[in-house]
Amino acid sequence: MHGRARPSPITLLLVSALSTILVGCSPEATDPSTPLEPRIAQVRVLTLEPRPWRQPIDAYGEIEAVEDVAFTVDFSAQVEAIHFDEGQRVEAGALLVELDARKRGLRLRQATTAVARTRAGLEEAHQELDRRRGLAGSGAVSREALERAEIALRRASAAYEEMLAAERLAAREVAESRVLSPVDGIIDRRAVEPGEMVMPGQLLGSVQTADRLRVRAHVGERAVNALRVGAEAEIRSAGVPGRRYRGRIESVGIKADPDTGNFPIKILLDDTDGLLRPGMTARVRLQAVLDPEALLIPDTALVDRHRRRVVYVVRDGRAVEIEPMLRASTAEWIPALEGLAAGDRLVVEGMAQLIDASPVEIVTEPTP
Repeated sequence: MHGRARPSPITLLLVSALSTILVGCSPEATDPSTPLEPRIAQVRVLTLEPRPWRQPIDAYGEIEAVEDVAFTVDFSAQVEAIHFDEGQRVEAGALLVELDARKRGLRLRQATTAVARTRAGLEEAHQELDRRRGLAGSGAVSREALERAEIALRRASAAYEEMLAAERLAAREVAESRVLSPVDGIIDRRAVEPGEMVMPGQLLGSVQTADRLRVRAHVGERAVNALRVGAEAEIRSAGVPGRRYRGRIESVGIKADPDTGNFPIKILLDDTDGLLRPGMTARVRLQAVLDPEALLIPDTALVDRHRRRVVYVVRDGRAVEIEPMLRASTAEWIPALEGLAAGDRLVVEGMAQLIDASPVEIVTEPTP
């Protein structure tokens, strides 16, 4: 058999030369000792400057009446009629409850009769004392007789005052047998029924004022020190969709709820239209104290790096990664408390491609 043909020396030389030429012309043929040039990222920056800023704070709460007035009686009586239901709107002076007034009417008549009798006795005692004083001047009446007349007058006067007080009490009880609404409002509770015997001090019902309402809400510890009594607030309620109401902070709690850690606040509504009711939920936007020199950064400048919210600033042509301390805020612009300073050039576009110490080129610097 014949063996495979062996290439000639000339062929081998040509192949070797050709391979050398091709390798030299390849773009991958680089000197391994030469470092690669880092890619320069193009970014847009915003120079930070102090600006006035007022933090809006959102809170949720419940609408309640400023006053919840309970109505009771000071005597025992049987309920004859009830003229209200829970949830009913009433005006001040409206008749709510009628109590059996027959016994009190009888006592009033008896007290009136006693007042007339004791008044007559008082007048008679006055006349007797005057008569004896006249006789005492001529020596016709002894000193002892005059003193007895004075004592009789004092007793008659005391009896008259006692009966007069009894008449006033009886008259008041007769009047209070018709229980009237003390304020304009909405009936919150009906505590008795017709035919029931009520005791002195027993609750008959309660009415909540309808013209003066407030919101009871809570805020966190990071927001409570930014609130002041008298600051404006905007209130919305799902019970009255599309309407916004104005209000002012009435009080800011000084002690946190031990269960939630939040602080209670009260917002007094400036205006109502009769549609809001106690018990409705409310969303409140509060105006905090004005910070005249806040460093604000846009929320879009924050990026996630290893479970941290960081920003980048440009220093000496490189991006410096910073994890700033920020104030709690739901707005598009967030105040920076620590980590940033006035004059820092904050990267606001092109952050996604950056890591710490990345070389950057500023394309434009927008006006804040």
